[in-house]
Amino acid sequence: QAAPRAFEGGEANWRTVPVTVAGKRRAMDVVDVPIGDIGVAGYAIDRQPLEDLRGEFRRFADARRQMLDQLSAAVAEFGPDRSLTFVNRPFLRLFGLDEEWASANPIFERVLDRLRDQGKTPEVRDFPGWRAERRGWFAAPQPIEESWLLRDGTHLRAIGHPAPSGGLLLLFEDRTEELRLAASRDTLLRVRTA
Repeated sequence: QAAPRAFEGGEANWRTVPVTVAGKRRAMDVVDVPIGDIGVAGYAIDRQPLEDLRGEFRRFADARRQMLDQLSAAVAEFGPDRSLTFVNRPFLRLFGLDEEWASANPIFERVLDRLRDQGKTPEVRDFPGWRAERRGWFAAPQPIEESWLLRDGTHLRAIGHPAPSGGLLLLFEDRTEELRLAASRDTLLRVRTA
C-alpha cells in the first residue's frame, strides 16, 4: 500500500511498523524510495534496540523522580531550555508555590522572580545581575554551593548542579534550625566557661 504512494508522490515514504521476527515483536522503520520510472525500493531498519533504550531511560527517569520526591530537601530540575521540568513537594512547600504554577514549566528566571516576590531569595542591590549570575550555573563546570539568608531569617543551603544535557538540578536545605542550635550550643559553652 505504501509503495504505490511513494512511486506516485516521487518522495521517500518513511514509517514505523510493528513486526514479528522469530516470534518476537519488534519495531522497524520501513522506507519506500521511488527509483525513477523503474519502481520502488524498500528497506527496513530495526529500531527495537533504540526503543528498548528509550524505555529503560524512561523507567530510570521515573525512578529518579520518585526518589527525589521522597527527599526532605527541596529539589527543582530545569531542562536545557531553562524551563522547569520537575519540583518535589518540599520545594513547593518551602517556597510557597502552587503545583499548578509549577506545572506550567516556567523558565528559570521566572522562578527566581517568583521566589523574590515572595521574599524567598537573598536581599541584593542588583537583582537582575544576581539572577544572571545564577543563570550561569547552567554552564558551570562543577556544582556550585552557596548560602541564602532570607528576609525572615531563614538560612538556606543552595546547590546548583549542572546536568550533562545542559539542564540544572537545584537543591535547597533549610539550615535555620541547625544554625540556631549551633548558636545556642556556643552560647551555653561560653556561659559555662565564664
